[in-house]
Amino acid sequence: MKRLYRLLPSELNQIQRQLYDNITNGRRSNAKNQFRLSDREGSLEGPFNLFVMFPDLGSILSNLGEFIRYESKLPSRLRELMILHIAVDFQSEFEWYAHKQLAINEGISVLMIESIRDGNKPENLDARESISYELYQKLKTHESITDEFFSKVTEHLDTEMIFELISLVGYYSTLAMLMQTFCVSIPDGEELTFQHE
Repeated sequence: MKRLYRLLPSELNQIQRQLYDNITNGRRSNAKNQFRLSDREGSLEGPFNLFVMFPDLGSILSNLGEFIRYESKLPSRLRELMILHIAVDFQSEFEWYAHKQLAINEGISVLMIESIRDGNKPENLDARESISYELYQKLKTHESITDEFFSKVTEHLDTEMIFELISLVGYYSTLAMLMQTFCVSIPDGEELTFQHE
């Protein structure tokens, strides 16, 4: 069952077109080793078609995503590690497709990526990455964040970074749930190595 219509650029109203242009001509379009933002007809890939379809909330989500990708204090390697964990936990094909190469670009080894794909905590994490993984696991399982654990986290992350990390988890989890509900998959012709090989 097809759950989502893919908007063509010619079908966009003025507000939708402004967001479309911000996505296709903005920071995402200039990123190194960028995943494909639109198909041959110009329809947006991944969650971006949803953003444009519902631009009031879509523009807010788009801005939040840009902040997390390009302005956050979180190290980019840590960011990509966390996004891959979220992709696995939500079985989000598009997030995995979009961020696997970005993770490699940040120095994350293929072995680490395979470990994440298999649902494991990868080896060779630095202290900041390791505590971030532990925090994510507690959030994911609705475990209480005790004062003792919070104190441990603040040995490696300042409070602004903790705020940004939790916001990252919320943002990419939201995208994964949206794409799962609306059956958004990877672009046609792209290869996926998400499932166990």
